[in-house]
Amino acid sequence: MTRTSPSSDADRGQAPDTGPSGVFTPPLRLLTIGLLVSVGIVAFDGLGVTTAMPRIASDLGGMSTYGWAVSALMLASVVGTVVGGYLADRTGPRRPYLVGLVVFIAGLLISAAAPSWPVFLLGRAVQGLGVGAVMSMAYVVVAIAFPQRLQARALALLSGAWTVPALVGPMVSGVLTETASWRFLFLGLVPLVLIVAVITVPGVPTQDAPTGEAPGVSRNLVFSIGLAISAGVLLAGLEQHNMVALVVMVVLGVAVMIWTLREVTPEGTLRARRGVPAGIATRMVLSMSFFGIETFLPLAMTGLRGASTLVAGAGVAAGALVWFGGSMLQSRREMRQGTVTRRGDSMMGLVILAVGIAVIAVTLLGEVLPVGVAVVGWMIGGFGMGLAYNASTAETFSETSEDASGQMSGTIQMAQTLGTAMAAGIGTAVIGGAGGGDELHTAMIAIFALTGAFALIAVPLAMRVRTAAPSGAAKE
Repeated sequence: MTRTSPSSDADRGQAPDTGPSGVFTPPLRLLTIGLLVSVGIVAFDGLGVTTAMPRIASDLGGMSTYGWAVSALMLASVVGTVVGGYLADRTGPRRPYLVGLVVFIAGLLISAAAPSWPVFLLGRAVQGLGVGAVMSMAYVVVAIAFPQRLQARALALLSGAWTVPALVGPMVSGVLTETASWRFLFLGLVPLVLIVAVITVPGVPTQDAPTGEAPGVSRNLVFSIGLAISAGVLLAGLEQHNMVALVVMVVLGVAVMIWTLREVTPEGTLRARRGVPAGIATRMVLSMSFFGIETFLPLAMTGLRGASTLVAGAGVAAGALVWFGGSMLQSRREMRQGTVTRRGDSMMGLVILAVGIAVIAVTLLGEVLPVGVAVVGWMIGGFGMGLAYNASTAETFSETSEDASGQMSGTIQMAQTLGTAMAAGIGTAVIGGAGGGDELHTAMIAIFALTGAFALIAVPLAMRVRTAAPSGAAKE
């Protein structure tokens, strides 16, 4: 592989101090900035659109299939991630990263110009293909182009790149939707993506010639794409009014999903076997809870209590802020008391998330409490998510061998993406089955109940992640 990075100096045995001293020093500065901005754009696109979705669905007549705006993006992202990784193994990350940016721009333009809801969903699916490739390549680039001593710093910055969009994205989305048009949410990102391409692509490594396909790559590619397609068939089947079509599509989708999940996840994942399989199952169910409620929270606030898009955006942003606070608290507790805190933080965080969902439900389904209490409920839920997300992820990686950490990272991300898509699709089927108008109240009762139940179901799963007591702790 032709590396444009200073890491190659270390590989050739040169003194490590000949390379850059930090991720923002030459020759890594532009590459680092470009990667951070690209991740930030993806984060803004996801969170901003979630806030504006009630208005978009209303304008384009898509309320009955509301959640497909998220499901289409997430399921396509699974495919984009796998295909991007497959191409990176053969050509290096530059080509799939550039193609991912181009595809993402195409999706933004389709969604911005969409005259109808089906066209908008097509745009979201195209965006998902690009998002999957861009996000997966960002981590590949860090592994290849950055010296090992700077990789942890670069990965931390990539995680932090979600923070600012999480805080300002929903607010900006609310302002644009209320004062101008939601279409600017997509159009405004296009020039930013072009700038990212100009400053980032030249520094992304390439590979001179294919090195030979790794064993099982094509097989995993086929099964991962099959997983995304079968999940789409299942979710589409749930929305069918014809009973024969519903049964056929659901049974077919479930059968193929089970088969493909067994092939792309560690053995025992579907049974939540103790250790890594339980960790992956925890991430999937946790995502179905948190991201499921996040998807429908703006709709519930605007549709049930008449809140403005701006207020709904403030609620989403508040949840993101306290998520960060919860994750920081978890990491500090672990630094002071050791890894023994992880299991307790995971379980406590999941219970707090369920409590937050309950506060939201009581507030939005009734008329007594002001809408602002729902924002407080989402802050409670976000804090619990910060605790559980960090602790359960760290616990899962502690059960993973070092040489399999990269593959495990992709598997965990796939589980989160699939869980988010499933929650959005199930919620859509519930809303479609309930009908419109006043029936939204009934549909949201079911969605609140499901997402709260997922949080509680994840509690016993999180207890099974650890296979042995931490060093220095008594075994169970």
